[in-house]
Amino acid sequence: MSFLPVVFGEAVQCAQRTAAFDCQNPSNQIGFFEPSTNLEIEEYVADAKMFRVCFKAPNGSEVRALCRPEALGKTAPGTEPAATTAGASSSAAAGKPSAAAAPGNEKTEVDLLLVRGSVQKTVSSATGQFDIPTGPYEVRSYRVRKLVNGRKWAIMGFSLPDKYRKVEGSGQPFTLQLGEGLVLRPQVKIKDKVASINCWLVGALNESYRMAVEESGKFHAAPKFQLVDEGGKVLGNGQFEFG
Repeated sequence: MSFLPVVFGEAVQCAQRTAAFDCQNPSNQIGFFEPSTNLEIEEYVADAKMFRVCFKAPNGSEVRALCRPEALGKTAPGTEPAATTAGASSSAAAGKPSAAAAPGNEKTEVDLLLVRGSVQKTVSSATGQFDIPTGPYEVRSYRVRKLVNGRKWAIMGFSLPDKYRKVEGSGQPFTLQLGEGLVLRPQVKIKDKVASINCWLVGALNESYRMAVEESGKFHAAPKFQLVDEGGKVLGNGQFEFG
Protein backbone atom coordinates (compact mmCIF):
# COMPACT_ATOMS: atom_id res chain seq x y z
CA MET A 1 0.00 0.00 0.00
CA SER A 2 1.34 3.45 -0.90
CA PHE A 3 0.68 6.57 1.14
CA LEU A 4 0.35 10.21 0.12
CA PRO A 5 2.81 13.00 1.05
CA VAL A 6 1.59 15.35 3.75
CA VAL A 7 0.62 19.02 3.36
CA PHE A 8 0.84 20.74 6.73
CA GLY A 9 -2.40 22.45 7.63
CA GLU A 10 -4.50 20.17 5.43
CA ALA A 11 -7.58 18.38 6.68
CA VAL A 12 -7.76 14.59 6.57
CA GLN A 13 -10.63 12.26 7.35
CA CYS A 14 -10.02 9.11 9.32
CA ALA A 15 -10.68 6.10 7.11
CA GLN A 16 -10.61 3.79 10.11
CA ARG A 17 -10.50 3.90 13.90
CA THR A 18 -7.26 5.77 14.53
CA ALA A 19 -5.19 5.51 17.70
CA ALA A 20 -4.43 8.85 19.41
CA PHE A 21 -1.32 9.34 21.55
CA ASP A 22 -0.39 11.96 24.15
CA CYS A 23 1.58 14.91 22.68
CA GLN A 24 3.71 15.14 25.83
CA ASN A 25 4.18 11.38 26.27
CA PRO A 26 4.00 9.69 22.84
CA SER A 27 4.13 6.20 24.35
CA ASN A 28 0.82 6.86 26.15
CA GLN A 29 -2.27 6.09 24.06
CA ILE A 30 -5.10 8.39 25.15
CA GLY A 31 -7.90 7.07 22.96
CA PHE A 32 -9.15 6.78 19.40
CA PHE A 33 -10.51 8.99 16.63
CA GLU A 34 -13.54 7.31 15.11
CA PRO A 35 -13.91 6.76 11.33
CA SER A 36 -14.93 9.88 9.33
CA THR A 37 -13.46 12.19 12.00
CA ASN A 38 -11.91 15.29 10.41
CA LEU A 39 -8.40 16.14 11.63
CA GLU A 40 -5.98 18.94 10.75
CA ILE A 41 -2.34 17.96 10.35
CA GLU A 42 -0.12 20.48 12.13
CA GLU A 43 3.35 19.02 12.65
CA TYR A 44 5.54 15.99 12.21
CA VAL A 45 7.17 15.12 15.54
CA ALA A 46 10.38 13.41 14.50
CA ASP A 47 11.20 12.00 17.95
CA ALA A 48 7.84 10.23 18.11
CA LYS A 49 7.72 9.47 14.36
CA MET A 50 4.08 10.63 14.35
CA PHE A 51 2.02 13.56 13.13
CA ARG A 52 0.47 15.97 15.60
CA VAL A 53 -3.16 16.55 14.62
CA CYS A 54 -5.90 18.87 15.82
CA PHE A 55 -9.55 17.87 16.19
CA LYS A 56 -11.95 20.83 16.29
CA ALA A 57 -15.11 19.97 18.19
CA PRO A 58 -18.50 21.54 17.28
CA ASN A 59 -18.44 23.54 20.54
CA GLY A 60 -15.26 25.31 19.43
CA SER A 61 -12.82 23.40 21.64
CA GLU A 62 -9.71 21.80 20.20
CA VAL A 63 -8.07 18.46 20.98
CA ARG A 64 -4.50 17.69 19.92
CA ALA A 65 -2.92 14.27 19.73
CA LEU A 66 -0.26 12.29 17.90
CA CYS A 67 -1.18 9.79 15.18
CA ARG A 68 0.94 7.37 13.20
CA PRO A 69 1.50 8.39 9.54
CA GLU A 70 0.17 5.12 8.12
CA ALA A 71 -3.04 5.47 10.17
CA LEU A 72 -3.68 8.80 8.41
CA GLY A 73 -2.74 7.41 5.02
CA LYS A 74 0.29 9.72 4.90
CA THR A 75 4.03 9.42 4.42
CA ALA A 76 6.43 10.80 7.02
CA PRO A 77 8.51 13.76 5.79
CA GLY A 78 11.89 12.75 4.40
CA THR A 79 10.86 9.29 3.22
CA GLU A 80 9.86 10.51 -0.23
CA PRO A 81 11.00 13.64 -2.14
CA ALA A 82 7.41 14.79 -2.63
CA ALA A 83 6.80 14.78 1.12
CA THR A 84 9.43 17.42 1.78
CA THR A 85 8.74 19.80 -1.09
CA ALA A 86 4.90 19.84 -1.10
CA GLY A 87 4.51 22.55 -3.70
CA ALA A 88 7.51 24.63 -2.62
CA SER A 89 10.16 25.52 -5.19
CA SER A 90 13.85 25.03 -4.55
CA SER A 91 15.88 28.21 -4.12
CA ALA A 92 19.07 26.42 -5.12
CA ALA A 93 17.48 25.07 -8.30
CA ALA A 94 16.30 28.55 -9.20
CA GLY A 95 19.78 29.93 -8.76
CA LYS A 96 18.88 31.91 -5.68
CA PRO A 97 21.20 32.08 -2.67
CA SER A 98 19.99 30.20 0.38
CA ALA A 99 19.03 32.30 3.39
CA ALA A 100 21.75 32.48 6.03
CA ALA A 101 20.94 32.45 9.70
CA ALA A 102 20.03 35.86 11.07
CA PRO A 103 22.36 37.67 13.46
CA GLY A 104 22.42 36.12 16.90
CA ASN A 105 22.12 32.58 15.53
CA GLU A 106 18.44 33.08 14.70
CA LYS A 107 16.52 31.93 11.66
CA THR A 108 12.84 32.24 10.79
CA GLU A 109 10.91 30.17 8.25
CA VAL A 110 7.25 30.53 7.34
CA ASP A 111 4.97 27.92 5.75
CA LEU A 112 1.84 29.05 3.89
CA LEU A 113 -1.02 26.68 3.14
CA LEU A 114 -2.53 27.87 -0.15
CA VAL A 115 -5.97 26.72 -1.26
CA ARG A 116 -7.77 27.04 -4.61
CA GLY A 117 -10.88 24.93 -4.82
CA SER A 118 -9.80 21.36 -4.04
CA VAL A 119 -6.13 22.16 -4.69
CA GLN A 120 -3.87 22.63 -1.66
CA LYS A 121 -0.20 23.58 -1.75
CA THR A 122 2.33 24.45 0.94
CA VAL A 123 5.07 26.95 0.11
CA SER A 124 7.87 27.90 2.47
CA SER A 125 10.30 30.79 2.76
CA ALA A 126 13.07 31.97 5.08
CA THR A 127 13.17 35.44 3.50
CA GLY A 128 9.51 36.48 3.43
CA GLN A 129 9.40 36.09 -0.38
CA PHE A 130 7.29 33.17 -1.59
CA ASP A 131 7.14 31.52 -5.01
CA ILE A 132 3.39 31.22 -5.58
CA PRO A 133 2.07 28.85 -8.28
CA THR A 134 0.35 30.64 -11.15
CA GLY A 135 -3.24 31.57 -10.40
CA PRO A 136 -5.36 32.91 -7.52
CA TYR A 137 -5.04 31.32 -4.09
CA GLU A 138 -6.25 31.91 -0.55
CA VAL A 139 -3.90 31.66 2.42
CA ARG A 140 -5.82 29.18 4.57
CA SER A 141 -3.29 28.94 7.40
CA TYR A 142 0.35 29.72 8.12
CA ARG A 143 3.03 28.47 10.43
CA VAL A 144 6.05 30.37 11.75
CA ARG A 145 9.12 28.35 12.74
CA LYS A 146 12.04 29.97 14.55
CA LEU A 147 15.45 28.55 15.36
CA VAL A 148 17.00 30.59 18.18
CA ASN A 149 20.31 29.46 19.65
CA GLY A 150 19.51 25.85 18.86
CA ARG A 151 15.96 25.99 20.27
CA LYS A 152 13.13 25.28 17.82
CA TRP A 153 9.93 27.30 18.29
CA ALA A 154 6.72 27.16 16.25
CA ILE A 155 3.33 28.87 16.23
CA MET A 156 0.32 28.25 13.99
CA GLY A 157 -1.62 31.13 12.44
CA PHE A 158 -5.26 31.06 11.40
CA SER A 159 -6.50 34.57 10.55
CA LEU A 160 -4.89 37.00 8.13
CA PRO A 161 -6.34 40.46 7.41
CA ASP A 162 -8.36 40.46 4.19
CA LYS A 163 -5.76 42.38 2.16
CA TYR A 164 -3.18 39.61 2.71
CA ARG A 165 -5.48 36.61 2.46
CA LYS A 166 -5.89 36.55 -1.33
CA VAL A 167 -2.74 36.04 -3.39
CA GLU A 168 -2.15 35.83 -7.12
CA GLY A 169 0.70 33.78 -8.54
CA SER A 170 2.19 35.68 -11.47
CA GLY A 171 5.78 34.44 -11.67
CA GLN A 172 7.01 37.18 -9.36
CA PRO A 173 7.88 36.55 -5.70
CA PHE A 174 5.06 37.31 -3.26
CA THR A 175 6.25 39.13 -0.14
CA LEU A 176 4.62 38.51 3.24
CA GLN A 177 6.49 39.05 6.51
CA LEU A 178 4.80 37.05 9.25
CA GLY A 179 5.70 36.32 12.86
CA GLU A 180 7.27 39.69 13.66
CA GLY A 181 6.36 42.07 16.50
CA LEU A 182 4.33 39.48 18.38
CA VAL A 183 2.18 40.75 21.27
CA LEU A 184 -0.37 39.22 23.63
CA ARG A 185 -3.73 40.95 23.20
CA PRO A 186 -6.30 40.21 25.92
CA GLN A 187 -10.02 40.58 25.28
CA VAL A 188 -12.43 41.02 28.18
CA LYS A 189 -16.23 40.73 27.95
CA ILE A 190 -18.48 41.28 30.97
CA LYS A 191 -22.05 40.00 30.99
CA ASP A 192 -24.29 39.45 34.01
CA LYS A 193 -21.33 40.21 36.31
CA VAL A 194 -19.31 37.41 34.72
CA ALA A 195 -16.05 38.33 33.02
CA SER A 196 -14.96 36.32 30.00
CA ILE A 197 -11.25 36.76 29.24
CA ASN A 198 -9.63 35.61 26.02
CA CYS A 199 -6.07 36.14 24.88
CA TRP A 200 -4.78 36.40 21.32
CA LEU A 201 -1.25 36.24 19.97
CA VAL A 202 -1.04 38.91 17.27
CA GLY A 203 1.74 39.86 14.82
CA ALA A 204 2.79 43.15 13.24
CA LEU A 205 0.38 42.69 10.29
CA ASN A 206 -2.48 42.12 12.75
CA GLU A 207 -2.43 38.42 11.92
CA SER A 208 -3.60 36.04 14.63
CA TYR A 209 -1.96 32.91 16.02
CA ARG A 210 -3.12 30.12 18.26
CA MET A 211 -1.90 30.47 21.81
CA ALA A 212 -0.44 26.97 21.65
CA VAL A 213 3.29 27.77 21.44
CA GLU A 214 5.57 24.79 20.98
CA GLU A 215 9.27 24.23 21.54
CA SER A 216 10.98 21.27 19.89
CA GLY A 217 7.61 19.58 19.29
CA LYS A 218 6.24 20.07 22.82
CA PHE A 219 3.59 22.60 23.80
CA HIS A 220 4.25 25.15 26.53
CA ALA A 221 1.68 25.71 29.24
CA ALA A 222 -0.97 28.33 28.55
CA PRO A 223 -0.23 31.86 29.92
CA LYS A 224 -1.31 32.79 33.44
CA PHE A 225 -3.01 36.04 34.43
CA GLN A 226 -3.85 38.19 37.47
CA LEU A 227 -6.86 40.41 38.12
CA VAL A 228 -6.02 43.63 39.97
CA ASP A 229 -8.06 46.66 41.01
CA GLU A 230 -7.19 50.33 40.49
CA GLY A 231 -4.96 50.30 43.56
CA GLY A 232 -2.95 47.30 42.43
CA LYS A 233 -4.58 44.83 44.82
CA VAL A 234 -4.65 41.30 43.39
CA LEU A 235 -8.27 40.12 43.18
CA GLY A 236 -7.64 36.74 41.63
CA ASN A 237 -5.37 34.52 39.57
CA GLY A 238 -6.00 32.18 36.72
CA GLN A 239 -4.61 30.46 33.66
CA PHE A 240 -5.88 30.46 30.11
CA GLU A 241 -6.95 27.19 28.51
CA PHE A 242 -6.14 26.21 24.94
CA GLY A 243 -9.25 26.13 22.79
